[in-house]
Amino acid sequence: MLVKIAKVLPLVSRQYQTREGRTELFKSKGFILENGQSTIYAEALQQTADFLESLGLVEGNVGNAVFTFRSRSFTSKEGKEVYTTEVTLAAFMPI
Repeated sequence: MLVKIAKVLPLVSRQYQTREGRTELFKSKGFILENGQSTIYAEALQQTADFLESLGLVEGNVGNAVFTFRSRSFTSKEGKEVYTTEVTLAAFMPI
């Protein structure tokens, strides 16, 4: 999908514990992207986040974005089941 970058968020890193007890580093980099009709918040994860950070992308850059989508459910404070969609930026090729 052809998109324009509306906002670039900083690369974020945090440590977490694996199920095997190892400490590892989780990285993400968020973007607000526009396609002329919609605005999308998408996160690049791990190596993709590092790679996009190295490109020095800025607001106004245009490129071809590849997304993956994942639905998640959780229970609200009121006890209702709520659904959300996570959007992951799998690739971005600047034009």
